[in-house]
Amino acid sequence: MVSVNHWSPIDVSDSHRQDRVFNQFWNELPARTASNSGAFQVHTGEEGWRIDVPLPGVDPDDVNVEVTGNTLHICVVPSSERDSNTSMSTYEQTLTVPQFLNLDKLSAAHRHGMLQLTLPLKESVKPRRIEIDRSGKDRKQSLSRWDFRRLLSSLIPRASYPRRQTRRPIMPSIRPTSLAGAVALFICLSAAQALAQPSDKRTRFTFSGPVALPGVTLPAGQYLFRIADPTSSMRVIQVLNGDGTKPYGLFFAIPAERPQASATPEVRFMETAEGMPSAIRTWWYPGERGGFEFIYPKEQARRLAEGARQPILTTHAETSTTAQTNTDDLSRLAIGGHETQLDASAAPISASPTGGAEEGQIASSSLTIPTPAMPALPPASTRGSETVASQPRRSELPRTASEVPLVAGMGALALVSAASMRLVGRMRSS
Repeated sequence: MVSVNHWSPIDVSDSHRQDRVFNQFWNELPARTASNSGAFQVHTGEEGWRIDVPLPGVDPDDVNVEVTGNTLHICVVPSSERDSNTSMSTYEQTLTVPQFLNLDKLSAAHRHGMLQLTLPLKESVKPRRIEIDRSGKDRKQSLSRWDFRRLLSSLIPRASYPRRQTRRPIMPSIRPTSLAGAVALFICLSAAQALAQPSDKRTRFTFSGPVALPGVTLPAGQYLFRIADPTSSMRVIQVLNGDGTKPYGLFFAIPAERPQASATPEVRFMETAEGMPSAIRTWWYPGERGGFEFIYPKEQARRLAEGARQPILTTHAETSTTAQTNTDDLSRLAIGGHETQLDASAAPISASPTGGAEEGQIASSSLTIPTPAMPALPPASTRGSETVASQPRRSELPRTASEVPLVAGMGALALVSAASMRLVGRMRSS
């Protein structure tokens, strides 16, 4: 039951009470969809909002509704007050309208002591139905049915009635042969492309700023990383300029392993102190879980450890040049000078690589890069199982030593398939 209070233009407290009720309602929108308050009611719908403001005993000519921006102003000024020089409103309310309501199309009506304000929704927030084009799907289905009928007609034998003894053209027998030749050519080209990867794992990287390697800092530019001599050792990495004509040095590394192989060549950086160039920690070849971790001289490792979160691979003895890192007496140096002995002959522990990454690309195998003079590696007695541990673990089967048997087998298979399909075509035409 809604109580009705008699309105008096002199009762200022009643006007303030209506203001408080109206403001309380507006602050609770849109959580409330309707109000049972005696001040007004709000009705929401798909087209917008309708606000009913009861103004009993008020002359419609005394009601003034104004819109400024997204502000709605309702004011009631009796005609007797308007005639005087100092007119005062007996009811006044200012509201901030939500952005999704269109104030440009606001409409107001006053009937039987009730002011009705209609606020439609903006077109941009109204729900609209999107029609789905099904013509492409129907066309695909019709083509599929036609192909299915043609397939059935070729598989179901014809009825046993006398056939005309006319020689059919040999065109149907040529089509299978051409198809077999195309398939064989595609297989051979794909196999040749897949097997064209160089054995030295040469990859090219472009650095936008200076980078540090053991004993050297390279300026920004393009560089080629490769295994110096894959036939003798997997521990010596050679770095050259982008076209492979100028070597920058030989660097020693130990095997590293990650749980998942990378899709592209990449190098991972270690964190360094402010003002120092980024230092490369590991190098990874695509498709392989095994990679290479560079060994830094002890003097350089101490400087890098000041800003690194992870321990740095270095020599256990005091070293200052790259050539001195050619040893199995290794350790990991952490921040604060804490050092942990490392068994270089042990198999690497699989761990996800950390630090920033720089992706590269596989370099062309057409580049002619001479094999450099390899340094003498530590004796086999101290290296232990280097031959086994240094081999990168692949996520796919290794290739054979020669590609000739594979290509020859594919060619023979293609010829046999073509001959068989040609024979079947001639039998059908006879």
